[in-house]
Amino acid sequence: MLALPFEVRDIKRNKIYYNEWHKTWQGDIVPVIVFDNGKQVVDGFDIRAIKRALREVDNLPAAQ
Repeated sequence: MLALPFEVRDIKRNKIYYNEWHKTWQGDIVPVIVFDNGKQVVDGFDIRAIKRALREVDNLPAAQ
């Protein structure tokens, strides 16, 4: 199993996090999942896009 470090940032409760999310990622959809310091960004919970981003970040072959 792949372990990924992550940080939860509650944009509803923290104005600084909200401003960063909106300014940096042009946030309109939550969640915004940022991989590899912004090399891959997925808006919303799109499982295919998340898997694709993980493959690209880890340079893994496509699943069969």
